[in-house]
Amino acid sequence: MLPERNSAFVGRDAFLSGLRHRLASGSEPLALCAVEGMGGIGKTQSALEFAHRYADDYELIWWIPAEQKAFARTSLITLGQQRLGLSAGGVDLVLQALRQGEPFRRWLLVFDNADEPEDLTDLLPGGTGHVLITTRNARWRQVADSLTLGVFDRAESLELIGRRLSSLDDGQARQLAEYSGDLPLLLAQAATCISDTTLSATEYLDLLRSDMARAAAEGSVADRYRHLAASAYGASVARARQEAPDAVGLLYRCAFLTSEPLRRQLIGSGLLASGGPLAHLADPLRLRAAFGALGRYGLVTLSEDGSALQIHRVIRMLIQEELKSGDDWRAIRDDAHRMLAGADPGEPSQAASWPVYAQLVAPVLDSGLVESADPAARDLVVNLVEYLSVLSDQRTALDLAAQARSRWGDDEAALRVTRHEAIQLLRLGRIREADDLNSALIEQMTERLGPKDPQTLMAINTQGSILRTRGQFLDARVLDERSLRLHEEVFGPTHERSFMAANNLSIDLRLAGRYPEARDLDERIHRGRFLKTGSEESPWVLWSRNQYARDLRECGAYQESYEIQSDVYATYLRLFTPSHTEVMRAQKNLSVSARKAGRLRESLALAEDTHQRYVERFGTDHPDTLAAATNLINEWRLAGRLEEALAIGRDTLARYPVVLTERHPFVHGCRLNLAVVLRLMGQPAEAERDSRSAMDGLSSQLGFVHHYTLCAAGNLASDLSALGEHGRAVELGRRVCEAMGESLGPEHPLTHGARANLARDLTAESGGLPAIGRFDFDFEPPPL
Repeated sequence: MLPERNSAFVGRDAFLSGLRHRLASGSEPLALCAVEGMGGIGKTQSALEFAHRYADDYELIWWIPAEQKAFARTSLITLGQQRLGLSAGGVDLVLQALRQGEPFRRWLLVFDNADEPEDLTDLLPGGTGHVLITTRNARWRQVADSLTLGVFDRAESLELIGRRLSSLDDGQARQLAEYSGDLPLLLAQAATCISDTTLSATEYLDLLRSDMARAAAEGSVADRYRHLAASAYGASVARARQEAPDAVGLLYRCAFLTSEPLRRQLIGSGLLASGGPLAHLADPLRLRAAFGALGRYGLVTLSEDGSALQIHRVIRMLIQEELKSGDDWRAIRDDAHRMLAGADPGEPSQAASWPVYAQLVAPVLDSGLVESADPAARDLVVNLVEYLSVLSDQRTALDLAAQARSRWGDDEAALRVTRHEAIQLLRLGRIREADDLNSALIEQMTERLGPKDPQTLMAINTQGSILRTRGQFLDARVLDERSLRLHEEVFGPTHERSFMAANNLSIDLRLAGRYPEARDLDERIHRGRFLKTGSEESPWVLWSRNQYARDLRECGAYQESYEIQSDVYATYLRLFTPSHTEVMRAQKNLSVSARKAGRLRESLALAEDTHQRYVERFGTDHPDTLAAATNLINEWRLAGRLEEALAIGRDTLARYPVVLTERHPFVHGCRLNLAVVLRLMGQPAEAERDSRSAMDGLSSQLGFVHHYTLCAAGNLASDLSALGEHGRAVELGRRVCEAMGESLGPEHPLTHGARANLARDLTAESGGLPAIGRFDFDFEPPPL
């Protein structure tokens, strides 16, 4: 995504060739260069010209607005989706793809108008590409090769004037260059204003000459140029106000929004919906005329086709200063916010609305829309938070939601944005914060909106996920049972929201070890969703089929589970990229089904790839990454890579209590897997200690007859046998066999495994052959 080339660009040849040399000769794999200079000097235009002039040097060029970190994050995510084949995923995946050179090795990223280096450090990729930064902040010299861009030399100024104002004589051209201080912004504005309006060159020069003495008296170079910029702006806007007052009114409102491009269609829809004093400009012909007038006076830069305008940051600053010195700036700002809110499509979950929300990100974040008390403006903020979440930009979504909640008090919009904030906290692994926030929210919503309000019900669904993630499986099930009853009462049993509530309950049943019930419920949900959509490729239908395949595996139907899960995974890959959240979930599920079905080579490859993708997307301390690591312990153990299995097992066991809690069932499950590795490595005493700890912990949380607890107990019996305590192994093995038969059924593969182990222990107890060839029980954390 590269802005249009400026056809009026002149000069800077030596600077651009020097910049190219600096980037090409960088000593590090990543070439990083900062173009530094004051406002209006032409940093952005020079960087844009560089990108177009040397485009053949690169396979990929991407322009990133960097005035706010949120802009940069969103732009990088869009890069991943539009050019790198990442249909979903966060910034980390984009940076990883750039670092690895997949699919492009020669790339250029331009971070335009960056401020503090610390804000962008974690957004700078490694690899063999080039990064170009434009900035007014001299601190970039500490972290990047820096080039300072100065004003035009006089020859460059005259070249620009000659191209744009060929009617000026040599004396007037030199006066214009001198009075403008050879500042590119002022020269371009003067050329546009003189050539495209009724203001003559003599009149314009007279206006600038009157301010020359005052500008010269300013203390610093930057102050002198700022004074000249204010004078030039004042001359242009004064004449525009006489000839096109509505256009100036539009300029004032756009100046409150952003310095990033604003498309005419977006502004038109906002004007039409807002009903403000400029609503008549929603007429396409009038709006086009207003855009043209602003362009003629050099107050904005128009795209080549005239469909978008952009206000230079210096001009925007001058407009805001002018307005804030008057009495009506608040009214103009509020009207700008209403105009912005009027452009809201209102459907952030629908893909058809995403291009519009992509255009709204910069003006919403840059305009301080969270400060508005207008209900429509607050609706837009909430919708944009949801859009950013769909975009997998959880951090920006969380920041915006937190800002809104801190400012909005306790009205309905505040309640809605708080629910989204809790969801982002949960997805980022900040579980305790999510719990505290959402628990209090449910109480507020129940009191304010009622227990059956859709917003209250959605918050209850979120709370079920939080409780499961915290390991409070029973509490989650009780809550989700009530939630399902309320959903079916309010929406009916076949509404998608009711299916979502039922899906949550099926997860609870699976966690309780009630696998046949979970299977039957997921089958019903799948059937209902398929009947409504008629497609097995519908995302929700696919989700239910994924869950059903897992239920089959837990019920012992390993081959059937593998076959269905293979088809689910293949379908996901047709629809999304491998880094999509649901693709990774299906891939992890398939790796376990393949292992249970005896396809160890396939399961190992899937598990390793899944774990790597989770690390790249979420880091090492996210619950989903730890779940993938716990699964990898089993794969490496079965592959005979015991040292690697031991290392990742110990690392995961150390991380889990920090992310979840020491008593969480998944912590005990991870310890269960580690104990098997220790026994196979000839450390039965340590294995016995960990197996017993896992069994006791799981029993206290879930009861002895739970599937997870019985797996730990079965492994403990193996540890006792390895220590020569065959009598105790037999005693425990009998309890495990009996409970396995009752819990999972007499023909379940795990029940057969427990019987086989007991037979070996009975033989060993009676003095027969040593107890070898044990059946090892493993644990695989399910999604919550």
